[in-house]
Amino acid sequence: MPVWLLLLATACLSACNSQKEPQAKTTAALGETLNDASISKEARAAVLRELAQRGEAAAIPYIDTYLATEREADLFIMALGALVATGREEAAHVIIEHTKKKSPDMVVQMIYALEQLPGAESEAFLMTMAHGYPDNKVRETAKNVLKNKKRFAPTSGEN
Repeated sequence: MPVWLLLLATACLSACNSQKEPQAKTTAALGETLNDASISKEARAAVLRELAQRGEAAAIPYIDTYLATEREADLFIMALGALVATGREEAAHVIIEHTKKKSPDMVVQMIYALEQLPGAESEAFLMTMAHGYPDNKVRETAKNVLKNKKRFAPTSGEN
């Protein structure tokens, strides 16, 4: 067998194994992997995709820790998506805490993430952003998100 073919087969096998690996891990193990500074960007992205697919509340503390250190916008947004996938109020709290020291463009993305999550804390935060944030784009986005949340909120008579 030619060496190049053997190398290609080995690389393909390795790629297949690394893609399958996240599904085989527990949520806690995925969280530990996510926060391991030695793993590649691609591996972190795979972990975030798996956590989002699972949508488990147990992932929230790990994603919280990760968001505190992530500097790459695309992975930060993937982490927001994984939080939204949990559908939990605790995820909204984490997003709100991470709006500090973020650019207005990133805060807008975080507001859209909050739109998808339940809870009084997210609504109160959106109200504060809509009326008190210094950047007009952020204020307008928060106002629009609040309108959408109210428009699509279930009424007390719905089951």
